[in-house]
Amino acid sequence: MKKIHSHLRPLLAAAGASRKASDVYLALLETGPSTIAGISRSADLHRPDVYAALPKLRTLGLVGVGRLGRRQLYHPAPSSRLLALARRRLGDSVKALTLVGRRESGTGPMRVLQGESGLRSVLEDLTSTLKNGSVFYRVSSRRADTDVERYIPSNYRAERDRKRLEQFVITNSALRAKSFKRRLECLSKAVPKDEDAFDVNAAQLIYGEKVAFIDYNTETAVIIENPTLARFHERLFRLLFKRL
Repeated sequence: MKKIHSHLRPLLAAAGASRKASDVYLALLETGPSTIAGISRSADLHRPDVYAALPKLRTLGLVGVGRLGRRQLYHPAPSSRLLALARRRLGDSVKALTLVGRRESGTGPMRVLQGESGLRSVLEDLTSTLKNGSVFYRVSSRRADTDVERYIPSNYRAERDRKRLEQFVITNSALRAKSFKRRLECLSKAVPKDEDAFDVNAAQLIYGEKVAFIDYNTETAVIIENPTLARFHERLFRLLFKRL
């Protein structure tokens, strides 16, 4: 499938569409009205995944259905419908996501960043913000097969170690066993696997007076600079960390 409309993924996520539902909608934008079989081919999804995604898209008003002879065809709503839906869901903050071709929107108290360079900017901001010996908190619910190395700045680890930054981590059992080995500067706990797989493929970072949220599915990150929100999320983190 072509990627002409890939910039719409953050808006689809904001509207409440899953990754597979987003694939279906974007495939329809590329091909126009299509059958289940056609969507399956263009979106590179199995037919059961297409069938499962369509009810949500129809509920959101992003996909309609009609007939051509005996064939049932699904057709996409225009992207303007998606933009209006996302605006209603998230308010004016989603406007930053419509600035196609821009990696970052603004430099104020809230920034929306996209793509590999946008996600790298979160860790760059973390190391430039924190002073020597500071503590930061990470919640990582990413899937084990997500390649995060491309989102890590080349000098991040060296800068983190140079500043002697200490991190507390809450993650899933698979990542803790694989990625977060016991180190003096990294204290980690895992959400029990039998309680929750905890693999929605997202992360949260709390550092200084900032909170950052990362969605690996759409390669979208949001950095919010707000002391009250930072302290609020830090306290929530510590409460959960103690109980794991």
